[in-house]
Amino acid sequence: MALAGSYAAALVLWAASSGFGMLLNINTVALRQAIVPPRLYGRVVSVAQVLAWSAIPLGSLAGAAAINLSGSITGVYAVIGGLTAAIAIAIAFAFSPIAHGDRYLAEAAGRRAGSAGACGVPELVQSI
Repeated sequence: MALAGSYAAALVLWAASSGFGMLLNINTVALRQAIVPPRLYGRVVSVAQVLAWSAIPLGSLAGAAAINLSGSITGVYAVIGGLTAAIAIAIAFAFSPIAHGDRYLAEAAGRRAGSAGACGVPELVQSI
């Protein structure tokens, strides 16, 4: 977006970035709900939110330091955009649990089936 020549092009890129971010969030939350035991789900969500929201001020400080050192706002935004795209392509899908979601879902289903009681009561009801 930093190198977009017009407002319309930047707006389209921004909308695409936000949309892909929402798709990633939907997938990660659904996978988390499927594989985390109900008794631990609140803790896992809390840790994930703390890590995610803690990155915002740290990224802001790092961006401000990079702008002060380089003197180029456009250059810093271009590098950030390139890194964001590279991370989304390489890490978020190739090396993350999302890329292997089917395997994790199968393992979670096996654990839930194995943890059902003799009368077939699900784990959630047993933990109550």
